[in-house]
Amino acid sequence: MPDLLARVPFKFGFATNPPSIVLSLIVLSISIWAIYRAVKTPSQRFAGIGKSRARWIGYLVIATVLPLGFLFSLYFLWNVKPKLVDQSSRNGSI
Repeated sequence: MPDLLARVPFKFGFATNPPSIVLSLIVLSISIWAIYRAVKTPSQRFAGIGKSRARWIGYLVIATVLPLGFLFSLYFLWNVKPKLVDQSSRNGSI
């Protein structure tokens, strides 16, 4: 039994092998980028598409700590952010 536990790539709940660490950093980076984009986008653009900026930022922060929360960040970056950009181009702002 000790040999089996010695081969487990997790210690204290964290992956310790390099591919897992790299993947974790990529996932964390995606979530942080989504939060950054939501924070930098003016509230008026969110209101223009019928969304709440504060609510989206809250969702993204909570999703960052969830195991598959980065999927929510990807949803924001692929579906909500393009609508926000379209909203800004309609208003003539950058």
